[in-house]
Amino acid sequence: MSALSTLVVALLALVSILLPLSSALPIESDYGALTKPNTGLFESPVLHQLPTVRSLRRGSRHSSRRAPKTSGHCGDGESNCTSRRDGGEKSSSKHSLLNLHVLSLAGSRGDGDDGDDDGNSGNSDSDGNSDSNSSSNSGGYATYYYQENSAGACGSYHGDSDLVAAMDIGRYGDINAASSLCGTQVHITNNENGRSVVVTIADACPDCRGRNSIDLSVSAFQEIAPESEGMVPITWAFVG
Repeated sequence: MSALSTLVVALLALVSILLPLSSALPIESDYGALTKPNTGLFESPVLHQLPTVRSLRRGSRHSSRRAPKTSGHCGDGESNCTSRRDGGEKSSSKHSLLNLHVLSLAGSRGDGDDGDDDGNSGNSDSDGNSDSNSSSNSGGYATYYYQENSAGACGSYHGDSDLVAAMDIGRYGDINAASSLCGTQVHITNNENGRSVVVTIADACPDCRGRNSIDLSVSAFQEIAPESEGMVPITWAFVG
């Protein structure tokens, strides 16, 4: 037998030995299998750290967030009482001028502008209720708020189209209980244009500009001023 024939026979014998061994190796072509732990020979620390398609899809999901509420009781000046929709900048500048004007008037008469100038001769009880419902109250401001599908301090639900209002907490009393003012009607007049509206007290306002300020529903405010005004000086009295 020639040397070439001997070499061929030897190679065939070697192949017959290696083939069974190669079939026993855990060769996997799937990328996911290469990233699994405990894969023996083909486990790679680098590949194991690569994210899978599923993890990438899950990680890119954004949690939903509600936009911040644009309502609530409007009270403390131009920052809170500008229009919630349009004309905010215009309303803000107007309020700044209005506050300066009110402060100058307050300085000339020697008292502060806290909105507590009752403008009546009736005494008040612990809840701030006047002895005389027919007397008027001035020195306060009307603002507006949205109902937000929640019950007011009086416990009743109303919509933005209802002519309701929130009384300053100084007059309302305990915000966690229904006040004796709940359900009473108030006649409110805009001092700037003379327009008026009658509202029903349904809530308390913890951040109004003093005892004589009242927070109105959007529809009630629109009866006496454009929504873009945000805040207007008022005179008001209990009805009846």
